[in-house]
Amino acid sequence: MRNIPVFFRFSTPLPLTVRFPELAILFAVVLFSLSISPVCATSYCISKAESAKIRATELGIYASQGYVVAKLLQQEKLNHQKILILTDKEYEGDVRFQSLIQMLLDCGIPQANLVFDPVLAPSPLSGPDGQRTNPSMPMRMRMTAEDFDRAVQRHSDCTVVITLFGIPLKDGREISFLRKAYDPAAPQLIMMGAITDHDLIRDGLQNGNIFAVVIPREDANYEVTELPLTQEEIFRLRYRLITKANAAELQ
Repeated sequence: MRNIPVFFRFSTPLPLTVRFPELAILFAVVLFSLSISPVCATSYCISKAESAKIRATELGIYASQGYVVAKLLQQEKLNHQKILILTDKEYEGDVRFQSLIQMLLDCGIPQANLVFDPVLAPSPLSGPDGQRTNPSMPMRMRMTAEDFDRAVQRHSDCTVVITLFGIPLKDGREISFLRKAYDPAAPQLIMMGAITDHDLIRDGLQNGNIFAVVIPREDANYEVTELPLTQEEIFRLRYRLITKANAAELQ
């Protein structure tokens, strides 16, 4: 499997996705836009400068996850290990993905150590019931535990695995990171994206091979107009980092 090229620039607007939990971001941007002025709210207009500022703010918040993950890897002496990043084919043209990867690099993660795998072949796409699935559906709804594990097994030399879309929605508890008991020789899984079963993830942190998860804050701020000065503060606007040490906080 060839590495997915990621180091190029895009000038297209930041896409607003409908993948959970990012749906709330869309609401935040709409509300922010409508609050600019009665005239703009009526005509759906927004200046280029204001639009660019909103995109830059959302991009900065999303990328802050890369900063926190990189610092965790450094703390645990894993920052120079080979890292597999499970992506979606759609991420190749996603500036959010690019910003997160760039943040990892800026924090000292070697570019040569990053490996990318899109998990599913572009086509045909079929769900667990054998029916063709819509490619625009979230990855976690399209893939199975078998797809997930097969992608990890393709890169057995990677000691860290980062998933940008959580785990399979239907049979996530069947992935090897959760099905098998803790094994210090197994890859360490870091999860981003939608986390729907806190009990399952808490058990994986405490007893399985899940290393850390990034989850949305219950009090997440979706009306940000100015970013804080530090990446830690930016991260805390929307996210929480959960590891084995604080897994009990997942309720």
